[in-house]
Amino acid sequence: MITSYINFRRSVLTILSAVLFFLFYSNSAQCSSAPNSLKKITFMSLNVWSGLNYQGTFKMGSYETEAKREKRYQSLVREITIRSPDVIAINEANELPGYIQRLAKDTGYDFICHVGVSGVNFFGAGFPLNLREGDALLARKGLQLEKVGRKQLSGWPVYNQVSFNFGDAVQVLLGKITVDDKDMYLAVTHLHASVPDIHQYR
Repeated sequence: MITSYINFRRSVLTILSAVLFFLFYSNSAQCSSAPNSLKKITFMSLNVWSGLNYQGTFKMGSYETEAKREKRYQSLVREITIRSPDVIAINEANELPGYIQRLAKDTGYDFICHVGVSGVNFFGAGFPLNLREGDALLARKGLQLEKVGRKQLSGWPVYNQVSFNFGDAVQVLLGKITVDDKDMYLAVTHLHASVPDIHQYR
């Protein structure tokens, strides 16, 4: 009788211990996973360099061959793939939109872009022939990247289809992604910071 009672107590204690352990483990798991429920967004900012020397009227010269430019592009794709950021801000992408369309396809991102420097151009016809440089935002698929707007900050008028620009120009491109059901606004710009190109500074 006494032996049965002791065995019964042991069984009850074993069950209670198992229940308490389960409850403790569940609470610990919930506490430890709470920080991970807050999505972290990683960013990358890149000046991909147009490679142009900005000299020439009908076509601008280049500092590199097509083969070297392609090698540099493939290195960029590999680095983005390794780093795997959520959002990428791009400057000096040339020629738009082709360059960014290709980069987005090769890396698996959504994109928005806008021409920032383009000479004289009317729906793809104009000069310099090889200048349609601008800024872009890339975002991982699922972040619902949208273009919000674009503001020109300096220079002559430059639009995606029409431009009348004879010098440097600065713009800001604004996009939006959705993170944990909340809107996050992103801006990319390419500021020009150098001394004036005049004799006393040479």
